[in-house]
Amino acid sequence: MAKLFRIGVVGDFNPEFHSHRNTNSAMRQAAEALSIEAEVEWVPTEDVTEARLERYDALWLSAGSPYRSLEGALAAVEFARRRDRPFTAT
Repeated sequence: MAKLFRIGVVGDFNPEFHSHRNTNSAMRQAAEALSIEAEVEWVPTEDVTEARLERYDALWLSAGSPYRSLEGALAAVEFARRRDRPFTAT
């Protein structure tokens, strides 16, 4: 079995946002195409801590600003840069 690849999506999930509803399925499809196992977990911007972000192999800053906590969103960006974690934002 392939190694589990954990992706943290930093953002305040809103089921009314088309991009939020499709993020998880897009990542599942990408994982399937790459023949890897991926677990996607949303991290609310208010819950961003280094300890929480440490558990992920990669981070994605979701679309949908304004965030409930801009500080949390920026902390995730800084965390990824300082730790050389794969990171993308939409």
